Amino acid sequence: MDILKCVLIGLIVALAVSLACALVITWNNTGSRNLVLGTGALAGAVILFSVQLVFELTKSVVTEFISAEYTIDRKEHKIRSPKYPEACLLRPGKELGAAAVLGKSDPNAYKSIPEKVTHDMVVYSVLAYLATTYPDWQQREIRYKGSLAGTITKTQRMSDPKKSTVISDAELRQMLSSAGNLFSENSPSLGEGGNIYLPQNSTLEVADSSVIIRNPFCKTTFSLSPSGSVSYSKPGHNGVVKLGDKSLEMPDGSSRYETRLIGIKAEIVYYGLRANHRLAPKYREWGKSLLSGMRNWFETN
Repeated sequence: MDILKCVLIGLIVALAVSLACALVITWNNTGSRNLVLGTGALAGAVILFSVQLVFELTKSVVTEFISAEYTIDRKEHKIRSPKYPEACLLRPGKELGAAAVLGKSDPNAYKSIPEKVTHDMVVYSVLAYLATTYPDWQQREIRYKGSLAGTITKTQRMSDPKKSTVISDAELRQMLSSAGNLFSENSPSLGEGGNIYLPQNSTLEVADSSVIIRNPFCKTTFSLSPSGSVSYSKPGHNGVVKLGDKSLEMPDGSSRYETRLIGIKAEIVYYGLRANHRLAPKYREWGKSLLSGMRNWFETN
């Protein structure tokens, strides 16, 4: 349990006991005007303080809905996005590399369990985003602008590892493996050779359809919300299917391509106990950047 929650519970109990004791003593000494006035003042202060606790220590919730689209090629044994965002250069390499490894180790997965392959890729990609694009919760961007080279953006780590929760690539793989993710084994490194720095006292949980980050200030959840729709047309053909086109079929007559649209519900709950902490604005800025960056990672528009 959060130590601050224990302190709050202790405070409430102490205030209640103090007020009750004061009332008992005053009741037995009603002849003392000062005791009556003092007890009234104490009761008023307790009520005012309690009201302020309710209003000031209130949690807040931020939600975003992000879309991810993936096409499975059952003939070539691979999965990829029909179109990758131009601004996101790292995502294709991570996903295509992981898809190629699965295509060699378990090619039948693309035919027998395509929906699980898609869901597992989304979870894998969420972790890849954290490891490559947002490896440090306090990172800052540095932009180099040139007339010929254009604009080059790099990120600089700002967090002290000793004051952060550090998660290695090996630990990320173990989390994926424990969740039964198909892309946990022998896939390319999720990050770019470094660790993920999360806020101090954070935990990262990976399940079959969600990724959760918890710390004393907030809880961030990325959960899958499948649309249920499946398109069997060839990517890039705007849904147009030519009759008799054998390139769209498998030898058994089934569709070669399957495209699924998966929603990612991103929710950040900022706990009320630290709503007005001096570090609260920093956590809110981190959350805002985290969601904005993830939208750029998955969505093309």
